[in-house]
Amino acid sequence: MPHVAVFGPDELLHNAEVTKDVLRRPAFRTPSPATETLRRLLDAGQLSVQAYGRVLRLAWTVNDLRDAGLPDPDAVDTAIELYNPRRHTN
Repeated sequence: MPHVAVFGPDELLHNAEVTKDVLRRPAFRTPSPATETLRRLLDAGQLSVQAYGRVLRLAWTVNDLRDAGLPDPDAVDTAIELYNPRRHTN
């Protein structure tokens, strides 16, 4: 069953429904060590800001499948490997 999180009264969200604003809330902010590789790719111009968000969301999905909490460096690395930017160029 997909993970569902409660963000407020009667506000249930699946991963696909979680906005970037929710992911920026302190309780859901991915720890800095986990996003280090993403920041390096972004700074090097190898990842757009939009792709950064997509990979981060994918890392959350990876961790949901692992039944884990906040994404860790391994979840982010797995998400980077799974992300295919060519899918989003059309």
